[in-house]
Amino acid sequence: MDRKVRRIICDAWSIACVFLFGLVPLGGVWAADCVQYFRKGQPKQAGECFQKQADDLGKSSHLPPITRYRKGRLMLNAARLFMRAAEQSKDKEEQAVLFGRALGLYRRYMAEELFESEQRKSEMQREMKKLEALVPAVPVPSPRVEPPKPKRDPKLTILSGDPNAQLCVAQETGAKRCQKGAAWTLRLAPGPYLLSAQYPSSTPQTRLFRLEAGHRATYAFAPPYGETLVTIETQDKQARLTLEGGPLLAPLAAQAARWEVRLPPGMYRLSVAHPQSAPYSRAFVVVQGVPMTLSVPRPSVQLTLTSSPPQAQIFVEGVYSGLTPSKLFVSRGSYAIKIKRMCYRSVDRRVEVEDGKPAHLPFFLEKDTETQSWIEKKQQSRLHPAAIWVPFFGGLALVGLGGLGYGMGAASHQEATRQRRLYENAQTGMEPYAVAYENAARTGNSLTTMGHLGMFLGIVGMGVGTFLFVRERPDLEQISPCEKKP
Repeated sequence: MDRKVRRIICDAWSIACVFLFGLVPLGGVWAADCVQYFRKGQPKQAGECFQKQADDLGKSSHLPPITRYRKGRLMLNAARLFMRAAEQSKDKEEQAVLFGRALGLYRRYMAEELFESEQRKSEMQREMKKLEALVPAVPVPSPRVEPPKPKRDPKLTILSGDPNAQLCVAQETGAKRCQKGAAWTLRLAPGPYLLSAQYPSSTPQTRLFRLEAGHRATYAFAPPYGETLVTIETQDKQARLTLEGGPLLAPLAAQAARWEVRLPPGMYRLSVAHPQSAPYSRAFVVVQGVPMTLSVPRPSVQLTLTSSPPQAQIFVEGVYSGLTPSKLFVSRGSYAIKIKRMCYRSVDRRVEVEDGKPAHLPFFLEKDTETQSWIEKKQQSRLHPAAIWVPFFGGLALVGLGGLGYGMGAASHQEATRQRRLYENAQTGMEPYAVAYENAARTGNSLTTMGHLGMFLGIVGMGVGTFLFVRERPDLEQISPCEKKP
Protein backbone atom coordinates (compact mmCIF):
# COMPACT_ATOMS: atom_id res chain seq x y z
CA MET A 1 0.00 0.00 0.00
CA ASP A 2 1.26 3.44 -0.89
CA ARG A 3 2.61 5.55 2.01
CA LYS A 4 0.25 8.46 1.29
CA VAL A 5 -2.78 6.15 1.29
CA ARG A 6 -1.77 4.66 4.66
CA ARG A 7 -1.33 8.14 6.12
CA ILE A 8 -4.77 9.26 4.88
CA ILE A 9 -6.38 6.18 6.49
CA CYS A 10 -4.61 6.83 9.81
CA ASP A 11 -5.65 10.50 9.82
CA ALA A 12 -9.24 9.54 9.06
CA TRP A 13 -9.25 7.07 11.97
CA SER A 14 -7.87 9.73 14.31
CA ILE A 15 -10.50 12.28 13.28
CA ALA A 16 -13.25 9.68 13.71
CA CYS A 17 -12.05 8.82 17.23
CA VAL A 18 -11.91 12.46 18.24
CA PHE A 19 -15.33 13.48 16.88
CA LEU A 20 -17.25 10.30 17.55
CA PHE A 21 -15.82 9.25 20.91
CA GLY A 22 -13.83 12.26 22.10
CA LEU A 23 -10.73 10.06 22.56
CA VAL A 24 -7.18 10.19 21.25
CA PRO A 25 -6.24 6.94 19.45
CA LEU A 26 -3.43 5.08 21.18
CA GLY A 27 -3.07 1.88 19.17
CA GLY A 28 -1.35 -0.71 21.34
CA VAL A 29 -1.62 1.49 24.43
CA TRP A 30 -5.28 0.64 24.91
CA ALA A 31 -5.70 -2.17 27.40
CA ALA A 32 -8.43 -4.74 26.86
CA ASP A 33 -10.18 -3.94 30.13
CA CYS A 34 -10.31 -0.19 29.38
CA VAL A 35 -11.90 -0.87 25.98
CA GLN A 36 -14.42 -3.22 27.60
CA TYR A 37 -15.47 -0.56 30.10
CA PHE A 38 -15.92 1.97 27.30
CA ARG A 39 -17.97 -0.46 25.19
CA LYS A 40 -20.19 -1.31 28.17
CA GLY A 41 -21.07 2.35 28.61
CA GLN A 42 -19.00 2.86 31.76
CA PRO A 43 -16.92 5.97 30.99
CA LYS A 44 -15.96 6.55 34.62
CA GLN A 45 -14.40 3.08 35.00
CA ALA A 46 -12.69 3.45 31.62
CA GLY A 47 -11.24 6.82 32.68
CA GLU A 48 -9.91 5.34 35.92
CA CYS A 49 -8.35 2.53 33.87
CA PHE A 50 -6.56 4.99 31.57
CA GLN A 51 -5.43 7.11 34.53
CA LYS A 52 -3.95 4.02 36.22
CA GLN A 53 -2.05 3.18 33.01
CA ALA A 54 -0.64 6.70 32.93
CA ASP A 55 0.40 6.61 36.59
CA ASP A 56 2.05 3.19 36.15
CA LEU A 57 4.47 4.66 33.60
CA GLY A 58 6.26 6.56 36.40
CA LYS A 59 7.52 10.11 36.73
CA SER A 60 7.39 12.09 33.52
CA SER A 61 10.82 13.65 34.07
CA HIS A 62 12.41 10.17 33.96
CA LEU A 63 10.66 8.99 30.79
CA PRO A 64 11.94 9.13 27.20
CA PRO A 65 10.04 11.46 24.82
CA ILE A 66 7.96 8.72 23.16
CA THR A 67 6.81 7.31 26.51
CA ARG A 68 6.04 10.82 27.79
CA TYR A 69 3.79 11.49 24.82
CA ARG A 70 2.13 8.13 25.40
CA LYS A 71 1.47 9.06 29.02
CA GLY A 72 -0.03 12.36 27.89
CA ARG A 73 -2.45 10.62 25.56
CA LEU A 74 -3.53 8.27 28.32
CA MET A 75 -4.20 11.22 30.63
CA LEU A 76 -6.23 13.02 27.94
CA ASN A 77 -8.32 9.90 27.37
CA ALA A 78 -8.99 9.64 31.11
CA ALA A 79 -9.91 13.35 31.36
CA ARG A 80 -12.35 13.20 28.44
CA LEU A 81 -13.95 10.04 29.78
CA PHE A 82 -14.46 11.73 33.16
CA MET A 83 -16.09 14.66 31.36
CA ARG A 84 -18.41 12.25 29.46
CA ALA A 85 -19.28 10.50 32.73
CA ALA A 86 -20.06 13.87 34.34
CA GLU A 87 -22.36 14.79 31.46
CA GLN A 88 -24.22 11.47 31.84
CA SER A 89 -24.55 11.75 35.61
CA LYS A 90 -27.65 13.34 37.19
CA ASP A 91 -26.03 13.84 40.60
CA LYS A 92 -24.71 17.40 40.95
CA GLU A 93 -22.07 16.43 43.51
CA GLU A 94 -20.79 13.56 41.37
CA GLN A 95 -20.70 15.87 38.35
CA ALA A 96 -18.53 18.35 40.27
CA VAL A 97 -16.18 15.56 41.38
CA LEU A 98 -15.81 14.15 37.85
CA PHE A 99 -15.27 17.59 36.29
CA GLY A 100 -12.70 18.26 38.99
CA ARG A 101 -10.84 15.04 38.22
CA ALA A 102 -10.83 15.88 34.53
CA LEU A 103 -9.51 19.40 35.23
CA GLY A 104 -6.82 17.97 37.49
CA LEU A 105 -5.63 15.68 34.70
CA TYR A 106 -5.55 18.59 32.24
CA ARG A 107 -3.44 20.62 34.67
CA ARG A 108 -1.06 17.71 35.19
CA TYR A 109 -0.82 17.31 31.42
CA MET A 110 0.20 20.97 31.03
CA ALA A 111 2.45 21.09 34.11
CA GLU A 112 4.42 17.97 33.08
CA GLU A 113 4.63 19.20 29.45
CA LEU A 114 3.29 16.00 27.89
CA PHE A 115 2.17 17.65 24.64
CA GLU A 116 3.89 16.74 21.36
CA SER A 117 3.87 20.21 19.81
CA GLU A 118 2.92 23.83 20.41
CA GLN A 119 -0.25 23.30 18.43
CA ARG A 120 -1.32 20.50 20.78
CA LYS A 121 -0.46 22.75 23.72
CA SER A 122 -2.73 25.52 22.40
CA GLU A 123 -5.59 23.08 21.86
CA MET A 124 -5.30 21.72 25.39
CA GLN A 125 -5.22 25.27 26.83
CA ARG A 126 -8.49 26.08 25.07
CA GLU A 127 -10.12 22.86 26.32
CA MET A 128 -8.89 23.54 29.84
CA LYS A 129 -10.39 27.06 29.82
CA LYS A 130 -13.78 25.65 28.82
CA LEU A 131 -13.56 23.10 31.63
CA GLU A 132 -12.53 25.76 34.17
CA ALA A 133 -15.64 27.71 33.23
CA LEU A 134 -17.73 24.68 34.16
CA VAL A 135 -15.84 24.07 37.41
CA PRO A 136 -14.67 27.45 38.71
CA ALA A 137 -14.26 26.25 42.28
CA VAL A 138 -11.74 23.49 41.61
CA PRO A 139 -8.48 24.59 43.32
CA VAL A 140 -5.07 24.11 41.76
CA PRO A 141 -3.44 21.11 43.45
CA SER A 142 -0.57 22.23 45.63
CA PRO A 143 2.50 20.05 46.16
CA ARG A 144 2.61 18.07 49.34
CA VAL A 145 4.93 19.57 51.90
CA GLU A 146 6.59 17.08 54.18
CA PRO A 147 6.80 18.18 57.80
CA PRO A 148 10.35 19.03 58.82
CA LYS A 149 12.18 16.20 60.50
CA PRO A 150 13.14 16.86 64.09
CA LYS A 151 16.78 17.69 64.46
CA ARG A 152 18.81 15.33 66.60
CA ASP A 153 21.29 16.53 69.14
CA PRO A 154 24.90 16.79 67.93
CA LYS A 155 27.28 13.91 68.61
CA LEU A 156 30.47 14.25 70.69
CA THR A 157 33.26 11.66 70.78
CA ILE A 158 35.91 11.80 73.53
CA LEU A 159 39.15 9.82 73.10
CA SER A 160 41.50 8.98 75.97
CA GLY A 161 43.71 6.21 74.58
CA ASP A 162 43.52 4.32 77.89
CA PRO A 163 40.67 1.93 78.80
CA ASN A 164 41.23 2.75 82.49
CA ALA A 165 40.78 6.52 82.05
CA GLN A 166 37.71 8.14 83.64
CA LEU A 167 35.97 10.49 81.20
CA CYS A 168 33.44 13.08 82.39
CA VAL A 169 31.20 15.75 80.80
CA ALA A 170 29.80 18.53 83.02
CA GLN A 171 27.15 21.14 82.13
CA GLU A 172 26.75 24.67 83.41
CA THR A 173 23.80 23.53 85.52
CA GLY A 174 26.09 21.17 87.42
CA ALA A 175 24.83 17.93 85.87
CA LYS A 176 27.70 15.52 85.23
CA ARG A 177 28.04 12.27 83.30
CA CYS A 178 31.06 9.95 83.54
CA GLN A 179 32.27 6.75 81.91
CA LYS A 180 35.47 4.74 81.95
CA GLY A 181 37.07 3.77 78.63
CA ALA A 182 39.43 4.61 75.80
CA ALA A 183 36.60 6.20 73.77
CA TRP A 184 33.15 7.55 74.56
CA THR A 185 30.48 8.72 72.10
CA LEU A 186 27.33 10.48 73.30
CA ARG A 187 24.69 12.96 72.11
CA LEU A 188 24.37 16.29 73.88
CA ALA A 189 22.32 19.43 73.45
CA PRO A 190 24.22 22.39 71.92
CA GLY A 191 26.06 24.52 74.44
CA PRO A 192 29.24 24.78 76.55
CA TYR A 193 30.59 21.76 78.44
CA LEU A 194 33.53 20.99 80.70
CA LEU A 195 35.37 17.87 79.58
CA SER A 196 37.75 16.00 81.88
CA ALA A 197 39.90 12.85 81.74
CA GLN A 198 41.32 11.20 84.84
CA TYR A 199 44.18 8.78 84.08
CA PRO A 200 45.44 6.30 86.73
CA SER A 201 48.05 7.87 89.05
CA SER A 202 47.78 11.32 87.42
CA THR A 203 45.98 14.60 87.86
CA PRO A 204 42.79 15.11 85.81
CA GLN A 205 42.94 16.98 82.53
CA THR A 206 40.12 19.45 81.81
CA ARG A 207 39.00 21.57 78.90
CA LEU A 208 36.07 23.90 78.20
CA PHE A 209 34.37 22.81 75.00
CA ARG A 210 31.43 24.32 73.11
CA LEU A 211 29.22 22.02 71.06
CA GLU A 212 27.52 23.62 68.06
CA ALA A 213 24.08 22.60 66.75
CA GLY A 214 24.09 20.09 63.90
CA HIS A 215 27.83 19.41 64.21
CA ARG A 216 29.76 16.24 65.05
CA ALA A 217 32.78 16.92 67.24
CA THR A 218 35.70 14.81 68.46
CA TYR A 219 38.17 15.71 71.20
CA ALA A 220 41.21 13.63 72.17
CA PHE A 221 43.09 13.81 75.46
CA ALA A 222 46.82 13.01 75.51
CA PRO A 223 47.86 10.32 78.03
CA PRO A 224 50.47 11.66 80.49
CA TYR A 225 52.52 8.49 80.33
CA GLY A 226 56.01 8.33 78.93
CA GLU A 227 57.52 5.35 77.12
CA THR A 228 59.57 2.72 78.94
CA LEU A 229 62.45 0.69 77.51
CA VAL A 230 61.70 -3.03 77.38
CA THR A 231 64.47 -5.49 76.40
CA ILE A 232 63.58 -8.99 75.26
CA GLU A 233 66.38 -11.58 75.04
CA THR A 234 65.85 -14.91 73.25
CA GLN A 235 69.46 -16.03 72.52
CA ASP A 236 68.24 -17.24 69.13
CA LYS A 237 68.48 -15.18 65.94
CA GLN A 238 65.69 -17.24 64.37
CA ALA A 239 63.20 -16.54 67.15
CA ARG A 240 60.01 -14.73 66.07
CA LEU A 241 58.57 -12.29 68.60
CA THR A 242 55.15 -10.63 68.68
CA LEU A 243 53.92 -7.93 71.08
CA GLU A 244 50.28 -6.89 71.48
CA GLY A 245 48.06 -5.20 74.01
CA GLY A 246 48.31 -1.94 75.93
CA PRO A 247 47.57 1.17 73.85
CA LEU A 248 49.07 -0.42 70.71
CA LEU A 249 46.79 -0.08 67.70
CA ALA A 250 48.49 -3.00 65.91
CA PRO A 251 50.80 -5.83 67.06
CA LEU A 252 54.58 -5.33 66.87
CA ALA A 253 56.74 -8.12 65.41
CA ALA A 254 60.46 -8.82 65.11
CA GLN A 255 62.93 -11.68 64.55
CA ALA A 256 66.09 -11.32 66.63
CA ALA A 257 68.09 -12.69 69.54
CA ARG A 258 67.72 -9.35 71.34
CA TRP A 259 64.94 -6.83 70.87
CA GLU A 260 64.75 -3.41 72.46
CA VAL A 261 61.45 -1.58 72.18
CA ARG A 262 59.93 1.45 73.94
CA LEU A 263 56.37 0.93 75.16
CA PRO A 264 53.90 3.16 77.01
CA PRO A 265 52.64 1.86 80.36
CA GLY A 266 50.06 -0.90 80.17
CA MET A 267 49.57 -4.66 80.06
CA TYR A 268 51.06 -6.57 77.13
CA ARG A 269 51.34 -10.14 75.88
CA LEU A 270 54.56 -11.49 74.39
CA SER A 271 54.56 -14.47 72.03
CA VAL A 272 57.85 -16.19 71.10
CA ALA A 273 58.27 -18.95 68.52
CA HIS A 274 61.65 -20.73 68.33
CA PRO A 275 62.39 -23.06 65.40
CA GLN A 276 61.27 -26.64 66.13
CA SER A 277 59.78 -25.49 69.41
CA ALA A 278 56.30 -25.00 70.74
CA PRO A 279 55.17 -21.37 70.89
CA TYR A 280 55.64 -19.57 74.18
CA SER A 281 53.39 -16.80 75.49
CA ARG A 282 53.42 -14.68 78.62
CA ALA A 283 51.82 -11.47 79.89
CA PHE A 284 53.70 -8.61 81.54
CA VAL A 285 53.02 -5.09 82.79
CA VAL A 286 55.03 -2.02 81.81
CA VAL A 287 55.32 0.65 84.51
CA GLN A 288 56.20 4.23 83.67
CA GLY A 289 59.90 4.99 84.12
CA VAL A 290 60.87 1.45 85.15
CA PRO A 291 62.97 -0.31 82.43
CA MET A 292 62.59 -4.06 82.32
CA THR A 293 64.27 -7.07 80.71
CA LEU A 294 62.50 -10.25 79.68
CA SER A 295 64.57 -13.37 79.11
CA VAL A 296 63.00 -16.03 76.93
CA PRO A 297 65.70 -18.66 76.30
CA ARG A 298 65.27 -21.48 73.85
CA PRO A 299 63.18 -24.29 75.37
CA SER A 300 65.30 -27.25 76.48
CA VAL A 301 62.76 -29.98 77.28
CA GLN A 302 62.22 -32.36 74.39
CA LEU A 303 58.65 -33.42 73.72
CA THR A 304 58.14 -36.30 71.24
CA LEU A 305 54.70 -36.55 69.64
CA THR A 306 53.59 -39.60 67.65
CA SER A 307 50.23 -40.68 66.32
CA SER A 308 48.59 -43.71 64.80
CA PRO A 309 48.10 -43.20 61.92
CA PRO A 310 50.98 -40.73 61.37
CA GLN A 311 51.00 -37.42 59.45
CA ALA A 312 48.50 -35.79 61.80
CA GLN A 313 48.55 -32.05 62.43
CA ILE A 314 49.94 -30.80 65.75
CA PHE A 315 48.52 -27.70 67.47
CA VAL A 316 50.19 -26.44 70.66
CA GLU A 317 48.18 -23.74 72.43
CA GLY A 318 46.17 -23.33 69.23
CA VAL A 319 49.26 -22.74 67.03
CA TYR A 320 50.15 -25.16 64.23
CA SER A 321 53.47 -26.86 65.06
CA GLY A 322 54.03 -29.48 62.34
CA LEU A 323 53.04 -33.09 61.61
CA THR A 324 53.49 -36.26 63.58
CA PRO A 325 55.91 -37.82 64.31
CA SER A 326 57.72 -34.72 65.58
CA LYS A 327 60.13 -33.62 68.28
CA LEU A 328 59.41 -30.24 69.85
CA PHE A 329 61.32 -28.32 72.49
CA VAL A 330 59.23 -26.73 75.20
CA SER A 331 59.77 -24.98 78.48
CA ARG A 332 58.43 -25.98 81.84
CA GLY A 333 54.71 -25.47 82.17
CA SER A 334 51.31 -26.68 81.06
CA TYR A 335 50.40 -26.96 77.36
CA ALA A 336 47.17 -27.73 75.52
CA ILE A 337 47.94 -30.08 72.62
CA LYS A 338 45.53 -30.99 69.85
CA ILE A 339 46.10 -33.67 67.18
CA LYS A 340 44.00 -33.56 64.01
CA ARG A 341 43.90 -35.71 60.92
CA MET A 342 41.35 -35.74 58.17
CA CYS A 343 38.70 -38.45 58.52
CA TYR A 344 39.71 -39.09 62.14
CA ARG A 345 38.38 -37.72 65.40
CA SER A 346 40.55 -35.01 66.95
CA VAL A 347 42.29 -35.67 70.27
CA ASP A 348 42.82 -32.93 72.88
CA ARG A 349 45.18 -33.33 75.82
CA ARG A 350 46.77 -31.03 78.40
CA VAL A 351 50.38 -31.91 79.28
CA GLU A 352 52.46 -30.84 82.28
CA VAL A 353 56.15 -30.46 81.36
CA GLU A 354 58.92 -30.47 84.02
CA ASP A 355 62.51 -29.28 83.63
CA GLY A 356 65.02 -31.88 82.41
CA LYS A 357 62.43 -34.59 81.82
CA PRO A 358 61.87 -35.44 78.16
CA ALA A 359 58.40 -36.74 77.45
CA HIS A 360 56.92 -39.02 74.82
CA LEU A 361 53.23 -38.61 74.02
CA PRO A 362 51.57 -41.21 71.76
CA PHE A 363 48.14 -40.42 70.28
CA PHE A 364 45.75 -43.02 68.90
CA LEU A 365 43.16 -41.60 66.49
CA GLU A 366 39.77 -43.15 65.86
CA LYS A 367 38.20 -43.02 62.41
CA ASP A 368 35.35 -40.62 61.86
CA THR A 369 32.94 -42.91 60.01
CA GLU A 370 30.39 -40.16 59.32
CA THR A 371 32.88 -37.92 57.56
CA GLN A 372 34.35 -40.87 55.64
CA SER A 373 30.90 -41.98 54.45
CA TRP A 374 30.00 -38.45 53.36
CA ILE A 375 33.22 -38.05 51.34
CA GLU A 376 32.80 -41.44 49.67
CA LYS A 377 29.26 -40.49 48.59
CA LYS A 378 30.59 -37.17 47.36
CA GLN A 379 33.20 -38.90 45.23
CA GLN A 380 30.68 -41.40 43.81
CA SER A 381 28.35 -38.60 42.72
CA ARG A 382 31.04 -36.85 40.68
CA LEU A 383 30.81 -36.87 36.90
CA HIS A 384 33.21 -38.84 34.76
CA PRO A 385 36.01 -36.59 33.42
CA ALA A 386 34.92 -37.39 29.87
CA ALA A 387 31.56 -35.70 30.53
CA ILE A 388 33.48 -32.49 31.22
CA TRP A 389 36.24 -32.53 28.62
CA VAL A 390 34.25 -33.87 25.64
CA PRO A 391 31.93 -30.80 25.49
CA PHE A 392 34.85 -28.45 26.05
CA PHE A 393 37.25 -29.83 23.45
CA GLY A 394 34.36 -30.67 21.09
CA GLY A 395 33.26 -27.05 21.33
CA LEU A 396 36.84 -25.92 20.76
CA ALA A 397 37.00 -28.03 17.60
CA LEU A 398 33.68 -26.62 16.39
CA VAL A 399 34.96 -23.09 16.95
CA GLY A 400 38.01 -23.92 14.85
CA LEU A 401 35.93 -25.46 12.07
CA GLY A 402 33.52 -22.54 12.21
CA GLY A 403 36.39 -20.11 11.85
CA LEU A 404 37.73 -22.11 8.90
CA GLY A 405 34.31 -22.13 7.23
CA TYR A 406 33.93 -18.40 7.82
CA GLY A 407 37.33 -17.79 6.22
CA MET A 408 36.49 -19.97 3.21
CA GLY A 409 33.17 -18.15 2.86
CA ALA A 410 34.98 -14.82 2.83
CA ALA A 411 37.29 -16.13 0.07
CA SER A 412 34.26 -17.25 -1.96
CA HIS A 413 32.70 -13.83 -1.55
CA GLN A 414 35.86 -12.24 -2.84
CA GLU A 415 35.75 -14.55 -5.88
CA ALA A 416 32.09 -13.62 -6.44
CA THR A 417 33.03 -9.93 -6.33
CA ARG A 418 35.78 -10.54 -8.89
CA GLN A 419 33.39 -12.39 -11.23
CA ARG A 420 30.83 -9.61 -10.91
CA ARG A 421 33.39 -7.01 -11.95
CA LEU A 422 34.37 -9.16 -14.97
CA TYR A 423 30.71 -9.47 -15.86
CA GLU A 424 30.21 -5.69 -15.64
CA ASN A 425 33.30 -4.97 -17.79
CA ALA A 426 32.69 -7.66 -20.41
CA GLN A 427 31.17 -6.59 -23.73
CA THR A 428 30.28 -10.04 -25.02
CA GLY A 429 30.17 -13.57 -23.59
CA MET A 430 28.90 -12.44 -20.17
CA GLU A 431 27.01 -15.67 -19.37
CA PRO A 432 30.04 -17.59 -17.95
CA TYR A 433 30.81 -14.72 -15.58
CA ALA A 434 27.21 -14.62 -14.34
CA VAL A 435 27.20 -18.38 -13.67
CA ALA A 436 30.56 -18.19 -11.88
CA TYR A 437 29.33 -15.24 -9.81
CA GLU A 438 26.18 -17.08 -8.71
CA ASN A 439 28.11 -20.24 -7.79
CA ALA A 440 30.75 -18.32 -5.80
CA ALA A 441 28.15 -16.21 -3.99
CA ARG A 442 26.05 -19.28 -3.13
CA THR A 443 29.09 -21.15 -1.85
CA GLY A 444 30.26 -18.14 0.17
CA ASN A 445 26.85 -17.72 1.81
CA SER A 446 26.67 -21.42 2.71
CA LEU A 447 30.19 -21.49 4.17
CA THR A 448 29.64 -18.27 6.11
CA THR A 449 26.39 -19.60 7.59
CA MET A 450 28.04 -22.89 8.54
CA GLY A 451 30.95 -20.97 10.03
CA HIS A 452 28.66 -18.86 12.20
CA LEU A 453 26.68 -21.92 13.28
CA GLY A 454 29.83 -23.90 14.10
CA MET A 455 31.32 -21.06 16.12
CA PHE A 456 28.04 -20.59 18.02
CA LEU A 457 27.73 -24.30 18.86
CA GLY A 458 31.41 -24.44 19.75
CA ILE A 459 31.11 -21.55 22.18
CA VAL A 460 28.05 -23.19 23.76
CA GLY A 461 29.94 -26.48 24.13
CA MET A 462 32.95 -24.77 25.69
CA GLY A 463 30.64 -22.94 28.07
CA VAL A 464 28.97 -26.18 29.14
CA GLY A 465 32.34 -27.84 29.67
CA THR A 466 33.64 -24.90 31.70
CA PHE A 467 30.48 -24.84 33.83
CA LEU A 468 30.76 -28.57 34.57
CA PHE A 469 34.45 -28.21 35.41
CA VAL A 470 33.78 -25.40 37.89
CA ARG A 471 30.85 -27.26 39.43
CA GLU A 472 32.76 -30.51 39.75
CA ARG A 473 36.02 -28.92 40.91
CA PRO A 474 37.25 -31.05 43.82
CA ASP A 475 37.27 -29.50 47.26
CA LEU A 476 39.79 -30.14 50.03
CA GLU A 477 38.12 -33.33 51.23
CA GLN A 478 38.05 -34.77 47.72
CA ILE A 479 41.67 -33.85 47.02
CA SER A 480 42.76 -35.73 50.17
CA PRO A 481 40.22 -38.59 50.47
CA CYS A 482 39.90 -40.72 53.57
CA GLU A 483 41.37 -44.18 53.73
CA LYS A 484 38.77 -46.80 52.93
CA LYS A 485 37.75 -49.32 55.50
CA PRO A 486 39.58 -52.67 55.31
